[in-house]
Amino acid sequence: MLSDATRACGVDLGPPRRVPWKRRPLRRSRPIPERTPYQKGIVRRYYEHRGDIAVQKLSEIVSTLYTETSERKIATAWKAAERHLLAAGAHREEVKGVVERRDLAALAKIVSERF
Repeated sequence: MLSDATRACGVDLGPPRRVPWKRRPLRRSRPIPERTPYQKGIVRRYYEHRGDIAVQKLSEIVSTLYTETSERKIATAWKAAERHLLAAGAHREEVKGVVERRDLAALAKIVSERF
């Protein structure tokens, strides 16, 4: 069947071509292998030092909050501070109070004293 546009110009474009970006997903012929001992060690050490990673991130967030002027970035940094404080093992009530008041001095004190 010819479309109206083909009839109007009088050119037969032939059958439609395959579109290269609409490929079918690849089928795996074999299952994905388990992690190697080296990879397992990396994952294990990451979870062992998760608290240390959160404390390092908290230190970076405190310095960012001292220097940042954009209100949007400050709000994002406070959300991240709350998340990392909880991950580092701080009490939920204490974290909630500091974040709601946006008390930067109290946040810096918590990070320096407790961790």
